[in-house]
Amino acid sequence: MLGIVDKNSYSQLLHVIQNLMQRGAQEFILACIKIGLSVHENDTTSTLYDTTRIHALVAAESKKFHFISFSFQ
Repeated sequence: MLGIVDKNSYSQLLHVIQNLMQRGAQEFILACIKIGLSVHENDTTSTLYDTTRIHALVAAESKKFHFISFSFQ
């Protein structure tokens, strides 16, 4: 189902990661929202890069010093 993270998809993702690690992979780019919601850093010993999280952090950092004042009347 679209947008639902279930045990089966979680198990399949971990299996893929473990298989790739056995073949030499050390780092993984999680380039989909659902993957980042399914697998977390404490699920594996490899380095994971969640692109959704990275984009959010960069967007927040780029706006850090550009505050806009609002007054509500």
